[in-house]
Formats: sequence, structure tokens, C-alpha cells
Amino acid sequence: MKRTQTHILIVIIVTLLLGTTGCDTLLADKEDELQASGIVESIEVAVSSELGGQVVEVLAKKGETVQVGQVLISFEDKLLTAQQEQVEAALAQAQANYDLVATGPSKEQRQLSIAAAELELINSQHALDDLYENADLMAAQALHDIATADKTLDKAKKRVVSLNAAAKSVDVDAAWASVVLAREVLDDAREDFEPYEKKSTDNVSRALYLSKLTEVQKKYEATVTRFNNIVGTANQFELALAEAEVALIGAQLDKAKIQYEKMKDGPDPEALALAEANLSTAEANLAAAQADTSPEQLAAAQAQVDVAQTALGVVQAQMDKLIIVAPLDGVVLTRLVEPGEVVAPGATLLTIGPLEELIITVYIPEDQYGTINLGQTVLVSVDSFPGETFEATVIRIADQAEFTPRNVQTQEDRRTTVFAVELGIDNPDGKLKPGMPADVRFVE
Repeated sequence: MKRTQTHILIVIIVTLLLGTTGCDTLLADKEDELQASGIVESIEVAVSSELGGQVVEVLAKKGETVQVGQVLISFEDKLLTAQQEQVEAALAQAQANYDLVATGPSKEQRQLSIAAAELELINSQHALDDLYENADLMAAQALHDIATADKTLDKAKKRVVSLNAAAKSVDVDAAWASVVLAREVLDDAREDFEPYEKKSTDNVSRALYLSKLTEVQKKYEATVTRFNNIVGTANQFELALAEAEVALIGAQLDKAKIQYEKMKDGPDPEALALAEANLSTAEANLAAAQADTSPEQLAAAQAQVDVAQTALGVVQAQMDKLIIVAPLDGVVLTRLVEPGEVVAPGATLLTIGPLEELIITVYIPEDQYGTINLGQTVLVSVDSFPGETFEATVIRIADQAEFTPRNVQTQEDRRTTVFAVELGIDNPDGKLKPGMPADVRFVE
């Protein structure tokens, strides 16, 4: 009896071991048919935006099925709307200009344009003539300024020399005697003027004595200055003023010489070039006002319209990129953005998995690796559709083993070495969904 129980126990253990092996990714039936298990997966397609910006709406939820062209996300468009309005205004202006050029101005408008162009031409010619006339006058004025500055500079230099001169050949005592005598004369003149100081300014005697006093005062000051120069006690402030005057007059002289050099050969070259350019423009404007519309003018106006239309197309293309639509039919696998967020260009916003083409990855032991070929057909079954099978195709066989032990020495160890095999399965009816467990049977 105990022996019978032992046999039953062994049968149960073997059965459990066989059942455990069948739950792994590899299964084997009694006919040694290769089997495996995996999970139905979909290819992930990342949905992103070329422009980026602030998200306004997200119209797709995770797990929701979407159709190609369905709006998924919209971005803030205020800036591009303003740019579009500007470009549309520029296009309208360019079109209006083209219509005006194509039809030509009215008789009254043409007459006004010709009159304005003629006036512009006259003014430009007068400006050019004035340049030549003013150049002669300015050259003559510059010569006069040079002569005047030369004389003034010579006097200023002599004054500096006089102030700096030391007493060499002049008798200091004689100079001082002149000061004493001049002061005596000045005192006498003051005494003579004092009785008449408060008289009316119309008094003849007062005027005579005041005139004499003024003249004597000047002579006295000149005598004192001469004495100070001789003995080297000239007023330093007066000397500084004299030297500053020399520098100022020298600068005025240089400026007058530069002005003369510029004007002696005619008008200033830059001013002359500008005046001549203005005259040429005025002549061209007059010719254009008098001429009929040319093919070149019409082509130029059309070019402006084309440029504005191109700019509008660019803005509209950018606005279209603010609306993100589904690139294909599928299911939303991940949702990575919410309304109000600001995203960078190229950032992934959603991922979509197409349902018509799915994949299943299974793992095959090393000792069965050589029995599988690319393009081989396999049968797939899922719990959701019992009794129904789906065909799949081997689309990739891994070149490198996975989950390999560090030391593969025994035959048993080699059986634990596995290779990933990827299967592609068509799903036109949409029955299979990502995440479903699936059993796979490799058929000959």
C-alpha cells in the first residue's frame, strides 16, 4: 500500500513539473512541436510638434482609439494670428499696387505726378548749382579768415614774447622813474577831476578833465606793465591768457586753412555726389511719370504680390503645425502633455500604436534555435478568442543570447540559454489588442 502511494506521488510530481514547463515561454507537445508564450505588443509611433509652445487642448486620452487625421492637440496661436493679419495686409497692399500699375493712373493723377516730378527736378538742379556758387564764396571767406587769423596770431605771439622778456638792455631804474612820473601825473589828473566829478555829464570842463584822466590812467598802466616785464614780475594770469589766445587763434587759422583746401577746387565731394544723385533720381522720377506702364513695372508689381503670397503661405503652414493630428490609425499608448503646459519643439506629446500590425516577442532555448527561420509561419492563440488561431510570421531572430548564465558548461546550462524571436501579426479586424497574452506554435 505504501508502495502504491509512493507511485501516485511520483506521478503527481511529474505532472506538476510538466505543467510548470508549459507555463514558461517555451512549450512542447507530445509531437515535439515547438511552442512559446509572449505578449501582444504594438509599434510605438511618437507624436510631436515642430514648433512647440503652450498647449491649449489635448483631445485624446490614453487607451483611446484614434483615426488618421483626427485632431489630437492644439497650441496657442495668438502670435501667428497677428503675423497672419500683417501678411494679409501686406498682400492686400501689394495687390492694390499691382491693380494700379496694371490699369495705369487717371489723367489727373498723371498730371499731378508729372508736376511733382518736375518740381523735384528743379529743386535738385538748384541745390547742385548752389553748391558750386557757395563753394567760391566759402573759398573766398576762408582766405579772408586765414589772413585775419595770421595777423591776430602774430600780435598774440608778440604779446607773449613781451610778457616773457627779461630785463637785459633796458635800465630798470629808468623804467621805475617812468612809473613814478606817470603816477605823479595820474595823481594830478585825479586832483583836477575831483571838483567836477559830481557835475553833470554834459559839463564841458568835467568831460575834458575826465578824458585827460582816462588817457593818463592808460599811460600809467602801460608804464607799470613795462616795468613788470623788465624786472620779470609780469602777471602770471595775464601771461596764461595770452598763451591761451595764441592757441585759440592758431586753431582758428588751421580751421580756415582746412576749409579753404576743401573749397578751393569746388564743392565738397560728398555733398556734390549726393546732389548729383538726387538730380539723377529726380530725372528718373520725371521720366517714369511721363512714361506709360512698362512690362518691367508690371512684373515688379507682380513680384511684390508673389512675395506677399509666399509669406502668407509660410505663416499659414506654421499655423497648420499648431494643430497636431493623428498620423495613423491606432490606440493612444501614452499621453505625456496636459493643457497649459509649454513644450519645446520636437518633444514627444503622445505615442500611438497601430492596431493593424502587431508584434509578439517570444524566447526560444538555444537547443531549438536552429529550427526557426525568417519568414516562417506560426500560429497564435489568445484567451479572449478560444478555439481561434491567428497567423504570424517570424520577422527577426536575435543574434545574441539572453539570460545566459556566466559559466555555460553543462548541456543543462545550454538549455537555459534563450534567443529572442520577434513575430509580426496582421490584425485587420482589430481583434487583438496590445497587452494580450498569446501562445505561439511553430509549424513546419
